[in-house]
Amino acid sequence: GRVTGLGALSSRLSTLTNQDMLKLVAGSVVVMVLFLSIVFRHPLGVLGPLLAVLQSTVWALGFSALLGLPMTVLTNIVPTLIMCVGIGDAVHMQSAYRTGLGQGLDGREAILQALSRTGMPILFTTLTTFVGLVSFEFADSGVIQELGLMGGFGVIAAMLQCFVLVPTFLSWRKGG
Repeated sequence: GRVTGLGALSSRLSTLTNQDMLKLVAGSVVVMVLFLSIVFRHPLGVLGPLLAVLQSTVWALGFSALLGLPMTVLTNIVPTLIMCVGIGDAVHMQSAYRTGLGQGLDGREAILQALSRTGMPILFTTLTTFVGLVSFEFADSGVIQELGLMGGFGVIAAMLQCFVLVPTFLSWRKGG
């Protein structure tokens, strides 16, 4: 026989939502790899940012699971949101690094200059995004509150990953 009713509908919707999230994340990763490959033309210029955003996405999903928050149609956008914010931070930092190399700095000096030039802007954009997302806690809808909590944690994770992984990968690059 066939299973019907609200429980069956809810189960099917959950399955479809998770499938859509996987497709969206996979598509986002493909676009990021293409974009980073074109802009930075170096494997480490792709791997550092990619690992930073993927790891921060895993952290956000793990945080969500730790709190028992379900994946819903609305929270399904959080991984893509984290990837967009994180990739922006990484591109900003790597562009400053390339500028430093273009000014004749060695790799280490270029990394330090990139961190000093981009650190505060990345921090402030992350904090304003975090505050905006966490303000969703004042919403009447539990789903919107969960989106804010998950997204807020995710953007902080993306910033931290960017500050650690991108300079690490840049330091492995030989000859700029």
